[in-house]
Amino acid sequence: MRGPRHPRVVRRTRLIGTSISVYDSAAARWVQTWMDSQGSWFHLTGGMRDGAMELFTTEPDADGCRKRMRFAAIAGGSFEWTWSRSAADGWDELWRIDYTRATA
Repeated sequence: MRGPRHPRVVRRTRLIGTSISVYDSAAARWVQTWMDSQGSWFHLTGGMRDGAMELFTTEPDADGCRKRMRFAAIAGGSFEWTWSRSAADGWDELWRIDYTRATA
């Protein structure tokens, strides 16, 4: 005897997002606003530090953590992008993408 069959539901979500970045010369910093198709948005500020571009969320999230977007190892055809959250001992990396310029 076979038990009841339950349909398996697979929900595929395609995240679509955009950001607007501007340099605030009066404050001498970069300002970015991010928003996406899942209703998330956040505001970041920052600038160059130790050879990397670092932008930080202006407000902590629901867990009390700040977020950091970092562009490092910047070269003519590549850079490293990381998304981290604050931790007691520094930053916990959540995502990392190594970008490389496409060749023709």
